Order: sequence, then structure tokens, then C-alpha cells
Amino acid sequence: MFGIGEKTVKKFDWNNVIMPAIAVFVAALDLITKYIAVLTLTLHRPVEFLGTVWRWTYTRNTGITFGMLNNVEGAWKPVILVITALIAVGVVIYFYRNLSKYIKDGEPQVFGRVALMAIIGGAFGNIIDRAYNGFVVDFIDWGLNEQIRWYTFNVGDAFVVCGSITLAVLFLFFEKKTARKSKAESEKSAETDQQKS
Repeated sequence: MFGIGEKTVKKFDWNNVIMPAIAVFVAALDLITKYIAVLTLTLHRPVEFLGTVWRWTYTRNTGITFGMLNNVEGAWKPVILVITALIAVGVVIYFYRNLSKYIKDGEPQVFGRVALMAIIGGAFGNIIDRAYNGFVVDFIDWGLNEQIRWYTFNVGDAFVVCGSITLAVLFLFFEKKTARKSKAESEKSAETDQQKS
């Protein structure tokens, strides 16, 4: 009655459930679609979906996103790529925990957190795939014709790219002015201290 022995009950935040669930859904969707691609497609044999513009082509990517570094050989490569991906996920988690410092409150922050979870989910889908198989399954093949084609990619790559583009837009147009102001003030304070010394 008088607050003696009373415990403070924290309000349940559904974001703590929904946001990780988005990452799990993206990773699961990535892995399921890769499994279907391996079962139904023949390695390096394109199957037209929308003519030559959109094809399904099963490839094994031993490089990074969009098949880059695919031709680089070395026993160290899978380990280095997994470690690099985990570091990148760590950076994304840091921004997730500190997003309120950089993006305006309200809907922009919600979109930012969803984008970060999409990136984490896509990245973990590829990390699991690489750790299990030693390569990443790619199967989405876009291009204008036989000569002009984009790198073959997968669902995880698509979520990573879309999430990154969303974050770039949010940082450009919905950045918190206080973050920029505090940075400018700290730089000005450092200059003043140098002049005094």
C-alpha cells in the first residue's frame, strides 16, 4: 500500500518478440527456398521463369554476396567469410540497440528496426548455409539477355540489400538532429581545448 516490498512490474514490450521473429522468419524463408532450389533444380542449368529476364539457376557460391570472390581459392576462405559475417551481424545488433540515437522516433524507428532484422535474418541464413555446406546456395538469376546478367543471388541476399537500402534512406531523411548536433558540439569542444593548451 505504501510501496513497501512492492515490485516494479515492467510493461511487456511486444517488440522484443516481434522483431526477433522477423529475423527468424527471414532466415527460415531463405533456408527453405534454398532447400527447394537444390531439390528441384540442376546445378548450373537455367530454368526460365519470365523468359531470360528472370530465371532460376542453381549455383554454389563460395564467395560473398552476389558471388563476389567466388574464384578465390583457399582453405581459410570459409572460416574468414563466416567470421566476417558474424562481425557484420554484431555491428547490425549494435545499431539495433542504439537506433534511437540516430533515427527519429515513431515510424522511422520501427522501419529501421524491421530493416535491421531483415539484414540479420538474411545474413544468418547465409551463415548457416555456409557453415553446413561450405558454400551458399544461389538460385535467383536476373538479366536483360544472355550477355547482360546480374549476379545470381538468394532470398537472404535480397533481404540484406533491401534492408540496407531502407536504412540508408532513413539515415538520409530521418536522422536525429540531436545526434549530429552533439557530434558537432563535441568536435567544437575538442578544438577549444586544443586552443587553450
